[in-house]
Amino acid sequence: MELKGTIVVLFASILSVPIAYAVNLIPGITEKPVAIFIIGLACLLLAFLVPALAKYFKLVQNDDPLYYAMSILTFAAVIDLTIALENDGFVHSVMAFYFVSGEPYLKSGHGSGINYHDGIIHFACYIIILLAIDNRKDYREVGLFWGGSIINSLIVLMVGGAVGKHGANWSMLLNVIYMVVPLWITKKVLDKPSNLKGNSGNESILKRPFDIVTILLLLSTMFIYIFKGLAALGCNSTVTLNLVNKSEPYLSDPIAFPKIQMVTYLFYFVPFCAFASYSLFNGPAKQWFLDWLIIYAGATLNGQIPYIFASLHHLTEKKYRLPNTTDAKWSFWTQNLYLLIVPQLLLVYYCWTNLKAGKKGNSGNSVNSPLKTPSRKPNSGVANSAGRYNLRNRNVPKDLD
Repeated sequence: MELKGTIVVLFASILSVPIAYAVNLIPGITEKPVAIFIIGLACLLLAFLVPALAKYFKLVQNDDPLYYAMSILTFAAVIDLTIALENDGFVHSVMAFYFVSGEPYLKSGHGSGINYHDGIIHFACYIIILLAIDNRKDYREVGLFWGGSIINSLIVLMVGGAVGKHGANWSMLLNVIYMVVPLWITKKVLDKPSNLKGNSGNESILKRPFDIVTILLLLSTMFIYIFKGLAALGCNSTVTLNLVNKSEPYLSDPIAFPKIQMVTYLFYFVPFCAFASYSLFNGPAKQWFLDWLIIYAGATLNGQIPYIFASLHHLTEKKYRLPNTTDAKWSFWTQNLYLLIVPQLLLVYYCWTNLKAGKKGNSGNSVNSPLKTPSRKPNSGVANSAGRYNLRNRNVPKDLD
């Protein structure tokens, strides 16, 4: 197994910790938001240069442009994990300056959840992709799952940070780069040949019992998305008011992250569930459904984990945390675990059955394929050098006489 490229990128990412610690020691850095923004850009350049220099000096042989993008993203993932650990008191005086003049909204329950997710789940995806690049393996499905997860994260982080109680600042512009790069990578990964093959048949829905179950699951999650989205937007019905006041007060937190997450569910996840259900009703799973199911599963994982985490976190104001009542806990955990688990189960089922069907098809082709008869090309002359029978001449060589 080739590891050189992965090791180089890991080395670049680890540099983020001593750099952050050194910046934190600069006198008056908390009063210079523009300086923090410029230092952030310099760090991105450094994260790019380390693998570029390794390539220039022929320490690695990677030609995939994702190799350089992964270096920038792993650098950011280590920083995000450091921020989350500092929020919870596991490390001290490393990223304190960034909470003052960088992105103060990260010092919150939701900010911690997003940063833990980036520093653990996304970092694991980066390692898998880097190992695949090093060893010339496919990483399409992992790339799509990560793409859905990080794009959801950045939508919530950028919009929620801008409209929340802290407002926008210079360092938020760094997230523009982190939005453009994942979009480019996801588009690049989507263009690769898929290991999952869609079904082009038109078999009746009555003959596909699990597709019926899938449609019911998608429609039920769509209903919950609409319900919670309307509650977050301030719908005055009794049911939505009970949700906000009695079960999930975190939806009204002025930090704005939960509200933006619910709006994302409402305007992006609901259309996917509707189109996917309609497509499955008309025929078996198509290629686009399998690809977007992977993206959808990644996005829901990123949406639900920080939301659940923040609803319980000590940095969330007590009045916005999950109430300590049986009814509130039952409602909260039922709805949120359902939204978290259902997309992952659908992803596992459709990928597993698709790959299983592909293996059966390949083995069937190898067993049932007709034997190929080698073509016989006429030779010129009486006999060839090996003394084989010449069909055109019809003479038997003497050594066979």
